[in-house]
Amino acid sequence: MSTQNSQPGSTSATRSNLTLTGQEGMPRTYGRTGITQGQLTVDRRTSIRLPMTGVAMAAFDDGEGGTILTSVELTDTSAAGLGIRCPVKVTPGTRFSLYSDGATWTPRTGTVSRCAEDGHYYRCGLAIRLLAAA
Repeated sequence: MSTQNSQPGSTSATRSNLTLTGQEGMPRTYGRTGITQGQLTVDRRTSIRLPMTGVAMAAFDDGEGGTILTSVELTDTSAAGLGIRCPVKVTPGTRFSLYSDGATWTPRTGTVSRCAEDGHYYRCGLAIRLLAAA
């Protein structure tokens, strides 16, 4: 993907190196991507995220045939995923099952897409496995 603008202080974006350029020293915001004095934040999300509150029980495969079972806090939701706060570090690519507290929705399965430390917890992105209609 590449976009270019021929005006002075033009903006260009290339997927290969995710570079955004603008007028020197001028803070700008492009959609959900923010630039300030050369700092770059890239949002790779393909759908809108909405805040969410609640708790659920998560079962993460431990890679050795076992399961790590823990309560998690739901932080946001989108068409293809969920954001959670989790008390254990989980490696991206780990498979999971997520169960609602109170059965307000059906169990979800998928893989962990990211996991970053946040104080005593970890913020994780969960890619939900979408089931095809029968």
